[in-house]
Amino acid sequence: MIGVVLAGGKGSRMGSLAVDCPKVLIQHRGKPLLDYAVDCLEEARVDPIYVVIGHGARKMQHYCGSRRISYISGDSREHVFYAIWRGCTGTSPKADVLIFVDGDTILDRNTFTDITPDRWSGCDGVVICTAVFNTGSQWRLLTGTDEIIRDIQHGKDDVARAGIIFRRQLAEAIFTYADGIQAMNSRRFENQFLCGFEVYQLGWGLFLRIALNLGAKLKVIMSPFPIRNINRPSDLQ
Repeated sequence: MIGVVLAGGKGSRMGSLAVDCPKVLIQHRGKPLLDYAVDCLEEARVDPIYVVIGHGARKMQHYCGSRRISYISGDSREHVFYAIWRGCTGTSPKADVLIFVDGDTILDRNTFTDITPDRWSGCDGVVICTAVFNTGSQWRLLTGTDEIIRDIQHGKDDVARAGIIFRRQLAEAIFTYADGIQAMNSRRFENQFLCGFEVYQLGWGLFLRIALNLGAKLKVIMSPFPIRNINRPSDLQ
């Protein structure tokens, strides 16, 4: 399984902390935020690990070199949906399964250690959710008794996404679908959607919405390890 960490954002809401430093390299308890995601993936024996970079590319490249992990060049101005695309297309096509995590989230290093393939056998992917210390998700994942996602709705939730695992074939189908939507629009993809997709913005909400539209079977697995989303300086306390 290949690990991909999304770490290209500028972190404008972090104020002076992110002026000369990429958001994911801001220190928390003696180490950069990005270490939490990388350590978590390494603890789960995910290999190789790629980091999608954008803002502060030189410093990010140096970090990846120091951790002996690969990086994929992106653009800090891109939406998350495009960063996901870069993460999929920039990794080895030989790997069938990918796990994506955010580089600005404080994760317990054991968050993914028990997310074994047998727990989501027969599914196209799994959303790993957990309790959150501060800000919960802006998407509600509606599931049945089997924990299979039936629908996704916009609205605050008291749990957060720690990571998403999916098969490469599903990702390829999603991006092909998205290209079709873009081709039908006269303006840029990020400015106009058909089929009511505008509510999902250009992030994981859109990715999961398209997956469900394609009939993908996605499961929710709860992790017992809470996470902390870092959006503002106060979240570091």
